[in-house]
Amino acid sequence: MLWARLSVFAGDFSLDAAQQVCAHSPLGETEIADLLAGLVTKSLLVRDKWPDGERCRQLDTVRAYGGEWLRRLGEEQSQQSRHLAWCQAFAEQGERDWFGPGQAAVFHSARREHTHLFSALDSALSTPGQEEAGLRLAGTLWFYWVGCGLLGDGRYWLDRALAAASRLTPDRLKALWGTGYVAILQGDSAVAVSMLEDCRAQALRIDDDAAYAYATHRLGCTALIRDEHDVAQKYFETALARYAALGELNSNVLMARIELAMAFAFQGDLERAVEVCQQARHICDVHGERWGKAYVLYVLSFAPWSCPSNSSPCSMRSAAAAATPPCFKGRPTASGGGSVFPSSALHTSTLRTMPPAPSVARSWDRRTSTWPSRAAPSSASTKPSPWHWTQRRSRAEPCQAPRRGHVPSGAASSRTNWKDRTRSARL
Repeated sequence: MLWARLSVFAGDFSLDAAQQVCAHSPLGETEIADLLAGLVTKSLLVRDKWPDGERCRQLDTVRAYGGEWLRRLGEEQSQQSRHLAWCQAFAEQGERDWFGPGQAAVFHSARREHTHLFSALDSALSTPGQEEAGLRLAGTLWFYWVGCGLLGDGRYWLDRALAAASRLTPDRLKALWGTGYVAILQGDSAVAVSMLEDCRAQALRIDDDAAYAYATHRLGCTALIRDEHDVAQKYFETALARYAALGELNSNVLMARIELAMAFAFQGDLERAVEVCQQARHICDVHGERWGKAYVLYVLSFAPWSCPSNSSPCSMRSAAAAATPPCFKGRPTASGGGSVFPSSALHTSTLRTMPPAPSVARSWDRRTSTWPSRAAPSSASTKPSPWHWTQRRSRAEPCQAPRRGHVPSGAASSRTNWKDRTRSARL
Protein backbone atom coordinates (compact mmCIF):
# COMPACT_ATOMS: atom_id res chain seq x y z
CA MET A 1 0.00 0.00 0.00
CA LEU A 2 2.86 2.41 0.77
CA TRP A 3 4.30 1.71 -2.67
CA ALA A 4 1.01 2.80 -4.22
CA ARG A 5 0.69 5.91 -2.08
CA LEU A 6 4.25 7.02 -2.84
CA SER A 7 3.35 7.26 -6.52
CA VAL A 8 2.03 10.82 -5.96
CA PHE A 9 5.66 11.98 -5.52
CA ALA A 10 6.93 12.96 -8.95
CA GLY A 11 10.53 13.25 -7.74
CA ASP A 12 12.66 12.30 -4.77
CA PHE A 13 11.20 12.83 -1.31
CA SER A 14 12.24 12.87 2.33
CA LEU A 15 11.07 10.66 5.17
CA ASP A 16 9.17 13.59 6.68
CA ALA A 17 7.27 14.17 3.43
CA ALA A 18 6.40 10.48 3.14
CA GLN A 19 5.10 10.44 6.69
CA GLN A 20 2.92 13.52 6.19
CA VAL A 21 1.45 12.38 2.88
CA CYS A 22 1.21 8.60 3.29
CA ALA A 23 0.71 8.04 7.03
CA HIS A 24 -3.03 7.52 7.31
CA SER A 25 -5.22 4.52 7.95
CA PRO A 26 -4.24 1.73 7.92
CA LEU A 27 -0.57 2.89 7.91
CA GLY A 28 0.76 4.63 11.00
CA GLU A 29 3.41 7.33 11.01
CA THR A 30 5.85 5.17 12.98
CA GLU A 31 5.61 2.40 10.38
CA ILE A 32 6.69 4.50 7.41
CA ALA A 33 10.45 4.42 8.10
CA ASP A 34 10.59 0.61 8.31
CA LEU A 35 8.37 0.19 5.26
CA LEU A 36 10.59 2.54 3.24
CA ALA A 37 13.65 0.54 4.26
CA GLY A 38 11.91 -2.62 3.08
CA LEU A 39 11.11 -1.07 -0.31
CA VAL A 40 14.76 -0.01 -0.64
CA THR A 41 15.88 -3.55 0.15
CA LYS A 42 13.59 -4.89 -2.59
CA SER A 43 14.98 -2.30 -5.06
CA LEU A 44 11.59 -0.65 -5.43
CA LEU A 45 13.07 2.56 -4.03
CA VAL A 46 16.48 4.15 -4.51
CA ARG A 47 17.96 5.91 -1.49
CA ASP A 48 20.24 8.89 -2.15
CA LYS A 49 22.37 10.69 0.42
CA TRP A 50 22.49 14.48 0.28
CA PRO A 51 24.10 17.07 2.55
CA ASP A 52 20.67 17.88 4.00
CA GLY A 53 19.77 14.22 4.61
CA GLU A 54 18.61 11.09 2.84
CA ARG A 55 15.94 11.09 0.16
CA CYS A 56 14.22 8.29 -1.72
CA ARG A 57 13.05 8.10 -5.31
CA GLN A 58 11.34 5.68 -7.63
CA LEU A 59 12.06 4.70 -11.19
CA ASP A 60 9.37 5.94 -13.57
CA THR A 61 8.15 2.43 -14.39
CA VAL A 62 7.94 1.50 -10.71
CA ARG A 63 6.06 4.72 -9.95
CA ALA A 64 3.64 4.15 -12.84
CA TYR A 65 2.86 0.66 -11.57
CA GLY A 66 2.27 2.04 -8.07
CA GLY A 67 -0.03 4.69 -9.52
CA GLU A 68 -2.10 1.97 -11.21
CA TRP A 69 -2.51 0.17 -7.89
CA LEU A 70 -3.46 3.46 -6.24
CA ARG A 71 -6.30 3.89 -8.74
CA ARG A 72 -7.47 0.33 -8.14
CA LEU A 73 -7.50 0.99 -4.40
CA GLY A 74 -9.69 4.03 -4.98
CA GLU A 75 -7.28 6.37 -3.19
CA GLU A 76 -5.96 8.39 -6.11
CA GLN A 77 -8.03 11.54 -5.45
CA SER A 78 -7.56 11.49 -1.68
CA GLN A 79 -3.83 10.88 -1.97
CA GLN A 80 -3.40 13.72 -4.47
CA SER A 81 -5.31 16.00 -2.10
CA ARG A 82 -2.97 15.08 0.75
CA HIS A 83 0.02 15.75 -1.49
CA LEU A 84 -1.44 19.13 -2.48
CA ALA A 85 -2.05 20.01 1.18
CA TRP A 86 1.57 19.13 1.97
CA CYS A 87 2.79 21.37 -0.87
CA GLN A 88 0.56 24.22 0.35
CA ALA A 89 1.94 23.92 3.90
CA PHE A 90 5.47 23.86 2.47
CA ALA A 91 4.79 27.02 0.41
CA GLU A 92 3.27 28.87 3.37
CA GLN A 93 6.27 28.02 5.54
CA GLY A 94 8.61 29.26 2.82
CA GLU A 95 6.61 32.48 2.48
CA ARG A 96 6.97 33.14 6.22
CA ASP A 97 10.68 32.26 6.31
CA TRP A 98 11.48 34.34 3.22
CA PHE A 99 11.52 37.44 5.43
CA GLY A 100 14.46 36.69 7.66
CA PRO A 101 17.85 35.00 7.83
CA GLY A 102 16.57 31.76 6.29
CA GLN A 103 16.21 33.02 2.72
CA ALA A 104 19.03 30.88 1.36
CA ALA A 105 17.57 27.79 3.04
CA VAL A 106 14.14 28.60 1.60
CA PHE A 107 15.63 28.90 -1.88
CA HIS A 108 17.44 25.56 -1.66
CA SER A 109 14.49 23.71 -0.16
CA ALA A 110 12.11 25.14 -2.78
CA ARG A 111 14.45 24.08 -5.56
CA ARG A 112 14.63 20.64 -3.98
CA GLU A 113 10.83 20.29 -3.98
CA HIS A 114 10.45 22.00 -7.36
CA THR A 115 9.11 18.88 -9.10
CA HIS A 116 6.50 18.25 -6.39
CA LEU A 117 5.26 21.83 -6.46
CA PHE A 118 4.75 21.76 -10.23
CA SER A 119 3.14 18.33 -10.08
CA ALA A 120 0.70 19.51 -7.40
CA LEU A 121 -0.17 22.63 -9.41
CA ASP A 122 -0.82 20.64 -12.56
CA SER A 123 -2.91 18.07 -10.73
CA ALA A 124 -5.01 20.67 -8.90
CA LEU A 125 -5.65 22.83 -11.96
CA SER A 126 -6.60 19.77 -14.01
CA THR A 127 -8.98 18.27 -11.45
CA PRO A 128 -12.54 19.64 -11.22
CA GLY A 129 -13.18 21.10 -7.79
CA GLN A 130 -9.48 21.61 -7.00
CA GLU A 131 -8.91 24.75 -9.09
CA GLU A 132 -9.11 27.18 -6.15
CA ALA A 133 -6.61 25.08 -4.18
CA GLY A 134 -4.25 25.33 -7.14
CA LEU A 135 -4.83 29.08 -7.31
CA ARG A 136 -3.99 29.39 -3.62
CA LEU A 137 -0.74 27.47 -4.10
CA ALA A 138 0.30 29.51 -7.15
CA GLY A 139 -0.30 32.77 -5.28
CA THR A 140 1.52 31.63 -2.15
CA LEU A 141 4.60 30.81 -4.22
CA TRP A 142 5.10 34.46 -5.27
CA PHE A 143 8.43 34.49 -3.39
CA TYR A 144 9.59 31.51 -5.46
CA TRP A 145 8.62 33.07 -8.78
CA VAL A 146 10.08 36.50 -7.96
CA GLY A 147 12.90 35.89 -5.50
CA CYS A 148 14.31 32.72 -7.05
CA GLY A 149 14.22 33.73 -10.70
CA LEU A 150 11.33 31.63 -12.05
CA LEU A 151 9.44 34.43 -13.76
CA GLY A 152 8.38 32.44 -16.82
CA ASP A 153 7.18 29.48 -14.76
CA GLY A 154 5.41 31.74 -12.31
CA ARG A 155 3.62 33.63 -15.06
CA TYR A 156 2.48 30.35 -16.63
CA TRP A 157 1.04 28.88 -13.42
CA LEU A 158 -0.54 32.14 -12.26
CA ASP A 159 -2.20 32.78 -15.63
CA ARG A 160 -3.45 29.22 -15.76
CA ALA A 161 -4.75 29.36 -12.19
CA LEU A 162 -6.57 32.66 -12.75
CA ALA A 163 -8.22 31.23 -15.86
CA ALA A 164 -9.29 28.07 -14.01
CA ALA A 165 -10.68 29.71 -10.84
CA SER A 166 -12.79 32.78 -11.55
CA ARG A 167 -14.65 33.12 -8.24
CA LEU A 168 -13.81 36.33 -6.37
CA THR A 169 -11.85 35.33 -3.26
CA PRO A 170 -8.84 36.69 -1.35
CA ASP A 171 -6.75 33.96 -2.97
CA ARG A 172 -7.69 35.24 -6.41
CA LEU A 173 -6.73 38.79 -5.46
CA LYS A 174 -3.38 37.57 -4.18
CA ALA A 175 -2.78 35.75 -7.46
CA LEU A 176 -3.74 38.94 -9.35
CA TRP A 177 -1.20 41.19 -7.66
CA GLY A 178 1.35 38.37 -7.79
CA THR A 179 0.84 38.09 -11.55
CA GLY A 180 1.17 41.85 -11.86
CA TYR A 181 4.43 41.69 -9.92
CA VAL A 182 5.83 39.01 -12.24
CA ALA A 183 4.63 40.89 -15.32
CA ILE A 184 6.51 44.00 -14.18
CA LEU A 185 9.73 42.04 -13.93
CA GLN A 186 9.12 40.61 -17.39
CA GLY A 187 8.73 44.12 -18.80
CA ASP A 188 5.03 43.62 -19.55
CA SER A 189 3.88 46.86 -17.93
CA ALA A 190 0.57 47.14 -19.79
CA VAL A 191 -0.65 43.76 -18.56
CA ALA A 192 0.70 44.49 -15.09
CA VAL A 193 -1.25 47.75 -14.81
CA SER A 194 -4.43 46.08 -16.05
CA MET A 195 -4.19 43.27 -13.50
CA LEU A 196 -3.24 45.54 -10.61
CA GLU A 197 -6.10 47.95 -11.30
CA ASP A 198 -8.47 44.99 -11.54
CA CYS A 199 -7.11 43.72 -8.23
CA ARG A 200 -7.71 47.08 -6.53
CA ALA A 201 -11.25 47.34 -7.88
CA GLN A 202 -12.16 43.84 -6.74
CA ALA A 203 -10.44 44.34 -3.38
CA LEU A 204 -12.77 47.26 -2.69
CA ARG A 205 -15.75 45.00 -3.45
CA ILE A 206 -14.86 42.45 -0.75
CA ASP A 207 -13.03 44.83 1.63
CA ASP A 208 -9.65 43.13 1.22
CA ASP A 209 -7.35 45.89 2.49
CA ALA A 210 -4.22 43.77 2.18
CA ALA A 211 -4.76 43.02 -1.51
CA TYR A 212 -5.50 46.70 -2.15
CA ALA A 213 -2.23 47.70 -0.46
CA TYR A 214 -0.16 45.16 -2.40
CA ALA A 215 -1.73 46.17 -5.73
CA THR A 216 -1.15 49.86 -4.97
CA HIS A 217 2.46 49.10 -4.12
CA ARG A 218 3.03 47.35 -7.46
CA LEU A 219 1.36 50.16 -9.38
CA GLY A 220 4.03 52.37 -7.88
CA CYS A 221 6.63 50.04 -9.38
CA THR A 222 5.15 50.41 -12.85
CA ALA A 223 5.20 54.19 -12.48
CA LEU A 224 8.82 54.03 -11.31
CA ILE A 225 10.06 52.18 -14.39
CA ARG A 226 8.18 54.64 -16.59
CA ASP A 227 10.08 57.54 -15.02
CA GLU A 228 6.87 58.86 -13.43
CA HIS A 229 8.66 59.40 -10.14
CA ASP A 230 6.14 61.71 -8.50
CA VAL A 231 3.31 59.30 -9.29
CA ALA A 232 5.36 56.38 -7.98
CA GLN A 233 6.06 58.29 -4.75
CA LYS A 234 2.34 58.76 -4.11
CA TYR A 235 1.60 55.08 -4.72
CA PHE A 236 4.41 53.96 -2.41
CA GLU A 237 3.39 56.34 0.37
CA THR A 238 -0.24 55.17 0.14
CA ALA A 239 0.81 51.52 0.19
CA LEU A 240 3.13 52.01 3.17
CA ALA A 241 0.40 53.78 5.11
CA ARG A 242 -1.96 50.86 4.48
CA TYR A 243 0.75 48.34 5.36
CA ALA A 244 1.28 50.14 8.66
CA ALA A 245 -2.45 50.17 9.41
CA LEU A 246 -2.61 46.42 8.76
CA GLY A 247 0.52 45.67 10.78
CA GLU A 248 2.19 44.08 7.76
CA LEU A 249 5.96 43.60 7.81
CA ASN A 250 7.59 41.34 5.26
CA SER A 251 9.84 41.50 2.22
CA ASN A 252 7.18 43.28 0.15
CA VAL A 253 6.75 46.00 2.76
CA LEU A 254 10.51 46.39 2.99
CA MET A 255 10.80 46.71 -0.78
CA ALA A 256 8.11 49.41 -0.77
CA ARG A 257 10.36 51.47 1.51
CA ILE A 258 13.36 50.93 -0.73
CA GLU A 259 11.41 51.79 -3.87
CA LEU A 260 10.13 54.94 -2.19
CA ALA A 261 13.75 55.85 -1.56
CA MET A 262 14.48 55.24 -5.24
CA ALA A 263 11.66 57.58 -6.21
CA PHE A 264 13.15 60.25 -3.95
CA ALA A 265 16.65 59.68 -5.35
CA PHE A 266 15.54 59.86 -8.99
CA GLN A 267 13.76 63.14 -8.22
CA GLY A 268 16.97 64.54 -6.76
CA ASP A 269 15.84 64.41 -3.11
CA LEU A 270 18.88 62.46 -1.99
CA GLU A 271 18.62 63.39 1.69
CA ARG A 272 15.18 61.81 2.01
CA ALA A 273 16.31 58.81 -0.02
CA VAL A 274 19.18 58.16 2.39
CA GLU A 275 16.90 58.68 5.41
CA VAL A 276 14.34 56.14 4.18
CA CYS A 277 17.08 53.67 3.26
CA GLN A 278 18.67 53.91 6.68
CA GLN A 279 15.32 53.00 8.23
CA ALA A 280 14.98 50.07 5.84
CA ARG A 281 18.52 48.97 6.60
CA HIS A 282 17.76 48.94 10.32
CA ILE A 283 14.78 46.65 9.65
CA CYS A 284 17.02 44.36 7.60
CA ASP A 285 19.60 44.15 10.37
CA VAL A 286 16.98 43.44 13.03
CA HIS A 287 15.27 40.66 11.07
CA GLY A 288 18.28 39.24 9.26
CA GLU A 289 16.82 40.13 5.87
CA ARG A 290 19.42 39.78 3.10
CA TRP A 291 17.46 39.99 -0.14
CA GLY A 292 16.12 43.47 0.54
CA LYS A 293 19.35 44.66 2.16
CA ALA A 294 21.18 44.29 -1.15
CA TYR A 295 18.86 46.88 -2.67
CA VAL A 296 19.20 49.14 0.36
CA LEU A 297 22.97 49.18 -0.15
CA TYR A 298 22.46 49.92 -3.83
CA VAL A 299 20.40 53.04 -3.17
CA LEU A 300 22.72 54.16 -0.37
CA SER A 301 25.59 53.93 -2.85
CA PHE A 302 23.65 55.61 -5.65
CA ALA A 303 22.75 58.69 -3.60
CA PRO A 304 26.29 60.00 -2.95
CA TRP A 305 27.52 58.74 -6.32
CA SER A 306 24.97 60.84 -8.21
CA CYS A 307 25.77 63.93 -6.14
CA PRO A 308 28.94 65.95 -6.89
CA SER A 309 31.70 65.23 -4.40
CA ASN A 310 32.14 68.87 -3.46
CA SER A 311 28.46 69.25 -2.53
CA SER A 312 27.74 65.77 -1.20
CA PRO A 313 26.47 66.00 2.37
CA CYS A 314 28.47 64.27 5.06
CA SER A 315 25.54 61.98 5.81
CA MET A 316 25.62 60.69 2.25
CA ARG A 317 29.36 60.11 2.32
CA SER A 318 29.15 58.19 5.57
CA ALA A 319 26.20 56.20 4.21
CA ALA A 320 28.19 55.29 1.13
CA ALA A 321 31.18 54.25 3.22
CA ALA A 322 28.98 52.12 5.45
CA ALA A 323 27.20 50.61 2.47
CA THR A 324 30.40 49.55 0.68
CA PRO A 325 31.63 46.07 1.68
CA PRO A 326 35.29 46.05 2.84
CA CYS A 327 36.40 43.89 -0.10
CA PHE A 328 35.22 46.55 -2.60
CA LYS A 329 36.48 49.70 -0.90
CA GLY A 330 38.94 51.53 -3.10
CA ARG A 331 37.80 49.68 -6.23
CA PRO A 332 35.72 50.96 -9.12
CA THR A 333 32.14 49.73 -9.14
CA ALA A 334 29.68 48.92 -11.91
CA SER A 335 26.39 49.94 -10.42
CA GLY A 336 24.50 50.25 -13.67
CA GLY A 337 25.31 46.94 -15.30
CA GLY A 338 24.27 44.20 -12.95
CA SER A 339 21.61 45.56 -10.62
CA VAL A 340 18.06 44.53 -11.36
CA PHE A 341 15.55 45.69 -8.80
CA PRO A 342 12.73 43.19 -8.29
CA SER A 343 10.10 45.82 -8.78
CA SER A 344 11.79 48.39 -10.98
CA ALA A 345 13.76 46.19 -13.37
CA LEU A 346 16.47 48.13 -15.22
CA HIS A 347 15.46 51.64 -14.33
CA THR A 348 16.05 54.00 -17.23
CA SER A 349 17.10 56.92 -15.05
CA THR A 350 19.80 54.78 -13.44
CA LEU A 351 21.05 53.51 -16.77
CA ARG A 352 21.29 57.02 -18.18
CA THR A 353 23.43 58.29 -15.31
CA MET A 354 25.55 55.36 -14.23
CA PRO A 355 28.70 53.98 -15.90
CA PRO A 356 28.45 50.72 -17.87
CA ALA A 357 29.61 47.50 -16.29
CA PRO A 358 32.16 46.63 -19.02
CA SER A 359 34.44 49.41 -17.73
CA VAL A 360 35.25 47.22 -14.75
CA ALA A 361 36.13 44.28 -16.93
CA ARG A 362 38.43 46.49 -19.01
CA SER A 363 40.15 48.05 -16.00
CA TRP A 364 41.09 44.76 -14.31
CA ASP A 365 44.68 43.81 -15.07
CA ARG A 366 44.97 40.01 -15.09
CA ARG A 367 48.76 40.07 -15.22
CA THR A 368 49.21 42.02 -12.00
CA SER A 369 45.82 41.23 -10.38
CA THR A 370 45.29 44.88 -9.54
CA TRP A 371 42.54 47.47 -9.92
CA PRO A 372 44.09 50.53 -11.62
CA SER A 373 42.45 53.90 -11.21
CA ARG A 374 39.96 55.22 -13.75
CA ALA A 375 42.33 58.06 -14.69
CA ALA A 376 45.11 55.63 -15.56
CA PRO A 377 43.70 52.51 -17.19
CA SER A 378 45.94 49.53 -17.47
CA SER A 379 47.97 48.97 -20.61
CA ALA A 380 46.24 45.67 -21.15
CA SER A 381 42.90 47.42 -21.36
CA THR A 382 44.01 49.69 -24.22
CA LYS A 383 44.66 46.83 -26.62
CA PRO A 384 41.86 45.26 -28.61
CA SER A 385 41.03 41.88 -27.17
CA PRO A 386 38.63 39.09 -28.08
CA TRP A 387 36.29 40.42 -25.36
CA HIS A 388 36.25 43.89 -26.97
CA TRP A 389 35.80 42.39 -30.41
CA THR A 390 32.86 40.34 -29.21
CA GLN A 391 31.23 43.43 -27.70
CA ARG A 392 31.65 45.45 -30.90
CA ARG A 393 30.40 42.60 -33.03
CA SER A 394 27.34 42.03 -30.83
CA ARG A 395 26.40 45.70 -31.06
CA ALA A 396 27.00 45.98 -34.80
CA GLU A 397 25.29 42.88 -36.11
CA PRO A 398 23.18 40.02 -34.79
CA CYS A 399 24.65 36.57 -34.37
CA GLN A 400 23.94 34.40 -37.41
CA ALA A 401 23.88 30.63 -37.52
CA PRO A 402 26.26 29.08 -40.07
CA ARG A 403 24.65 27.94 -43.31
CA ARG A 404 24.43 24.24 -43.99
CA GLY A 405 27.56 23.15 -45.85
CA HIS A 406 29.25 26.51 -45.32
CA VAL A 407 32.97 26.35 -44.51
CA PRO A 408 34.45 29.43 -42.81
CA SER A 409 37.40 31.16 -44.39
CA GLY A 410 40.61 29.32 -43.58
CA ALA A 411 38.82 26.25 -42.27
CA ALA A 412 39.35 24.27 -45.47
CA SER A 413 43.10 24.64 -45.36
CA SER A 414 43.17 23.76 -41.69
CA ARG A 415 41.09 20.67 -42.38
CA THR A 416 43.40 19.67 -45.22
CA ASN A 417 46.49 20.14 -43.07
CA TRP A 418 44.92 18.05 -40.33
CA LYS A 419 44.17 15.26 -42.81
CA ASP A 420 47.73 15.42 -44.15
CA ARG A 421 49.18 15.20 -40.67
CA THR A 422 46.92 12.28 -39.81
CA ARG A 423 47.86 10.43 -43.00
CA SER A 424 51.57 11.01 -42.34
CA ALA A 425 51.21 9.71 -38.81
CA ARG A 426 49.55 6.53 -40.05
CA LEU A 427 52.29 5.96 -42.62
